[in-house]
This record gives sequence, C-alpha cells and structure tokens, in this order.
Amino acid sequence: MLQMTLVIVTLAALISLVLDVGNLYFQYLNLYSASDAAAISGATYLPLQPAAAQATAQTIALTNGIKASEIQSIVVSPDSRKITVTTNRTVPVFFAALLGLKNFVVGSTSTAGVQAAGSNLRGVLPLGVDNRTPFTVGQIVVLRGDVLGPGNWGGLALGGTGGQNYRTNIEVGYPGTLSIGDDIQTEPGAKPGPTAQGVTTRILAGLTGDPLGTWSSHSLDDVRAAVVPVVDWQGAQGRSDVVVTGFTQVWLLAAAGNDVTGIVISQAVNGAPSPGAPDNGALHVALLN
Repeated sequence: MLQMTLVIVTLAALISLVLDVGNLYFQYLNLYSASDAAAISGATYLPLQPAAAQATAQTIALTNGIKASEIQSIVVSPDSRKITVTTNRTVPVFFAALLGLKNFVVGSTSTAGVQAAGSNLRGVLPLGVDNRTPFTVGQIVVLRGDVLGPGNWGGLALGGTGGQNYRTNIEVGYPGTLSIGDDIQTEPGAKPGPTAQGVTTRILAGLTGDPLGTWSSHSLDDVRAAVVPVVDWQGAQGRSDVVVTGFTQVWLLAAAGNDVTGIVISQAVNGAPSPGAPDNGALHVALLN
C-alpha cells in the first residue's frame, strides 16, 4: 500500500512538472512571437527615423500582449540599421510549488535590421537614375533633366509604352516587379507634360495624406517617398534596352520642365534582398536572429 502511494505521489509530481513546463513553453512562444513582430515593425522606420522605430516597436509589443513592465529594452544600433527588443516574463508555477518553486522567468531577444533590396520591387517610378550617380542620404538629385543618350531623358517604358502609360506609372508606381539585372525599355522623348503632371499629382497626394511629412520624418506610406531604378544608360539611343543595376529611394520635391528633383532617402520598400545589391537607399527588413 505504501509503495502504491509513493508511485501515485511520484506520478502526480511528474505530471505537475510536465504541466508547468508546458505552460512555460507556451508563455515563451507568446513572448518570442510578440518580440519578433515588434522588432520587424520598428525596423521599417530605420535608418532615418530611429525614434519612430522605438515607439512603433513598443506599440506593437503592447498590442501583442507584452506588458510594459515586461519590456526590458528597445535599442537601436549606433548606425540605426538594427533594432533589438528584449523582454522577459515572470511565470508563476502551480504544481511545481510542491517542490518549493514559486515562479520561473522566461525571456526573448529579437533583432531586426535593414539590408539593400534588389529583387521583386513593386511600385517603382519610370525614371531611371544613371548608375554613375553618387547616392548619399539627404542629397538632392535630378531624376530627369540631362540627356542620358540620344533621344533619352531618363524615362522608362514599364509595362507598356507611350505618354499615358508613363504618366500613370509616375502617379501610382509601376504595378509589376523589377529586379537587378532586368532588361527594360527606355521611354524616349522629353515628355515634359506627362512628367510634370504625374509628379505634381503624386506630390499633392502626399501633402493631402501627410501634410507635415518631410523627407526625414514621414509616414511610411507617403507617396512622395518613391522607389527609383538605377540604370546603366551607356549606349542607349532612342528606344533601347537598358539594364537595372540597383534601386534608390527618393523624396519627390518638384517637377519643372524636363527636371524632376528629389532628395535621397533610405527606408524599407516592397521588395526582397539580393546578394551584392548596392545600398542606394531602397531597403528590405528582416529578422537577424
């Protein structure tokens, strides 16, 4: 009888420990997934807006069930290209209390960062920047204006040809995808009318949606922040095939005559990374741990 009692007590203790361990693992998974979501959401604001990255990460963590007291730290790296969210949770035990244990602490650390995007980018402008252009955040660039080859002022025929298709792609972005290495056709001709109309429409839409937005502080969906393909223009004559060598991100400022001006910025885009892609400002966000 005593032996049976000991067996029952031992089994009860083992079952209790299994239940407590299962609960600990469940709590850890919740903490882990919420920390990952917070880090990824925060990283979308890097590197230009580190304060917004931290605030967004905290909001997402709280939204996903992490208590404020459970957030140990949200740290942006010195180069503003990574954000790390560290959390822990005290989990009370119920059955293991029989062994004198009161609680356990589970923790999670999630890091997300940005890297150059180079494949399957959507919504790009039909304006090809010369690949010999230096790209520095905050630098003003002219997307059009100079003749980049006989009959070419920087226009690209994405998904079709002609002034109307070109203007629509400026206003809303090309709906297809582009990747480094793609051959694309040029859209020859100065086309000052479609260019100015498309850029002006886009800038006005940005002002309507985010009137206080600037190149260094704006909502991520502000259409004034536009992805632009970087192109090798050498040898282009009339309607020609040119090669995409990378992507940059610009904040549209104005269109006047043949000139379209913008400021080079750096932020997340709708696309994927590509090995060896040049870092010209168009970025992909990914977990790094």
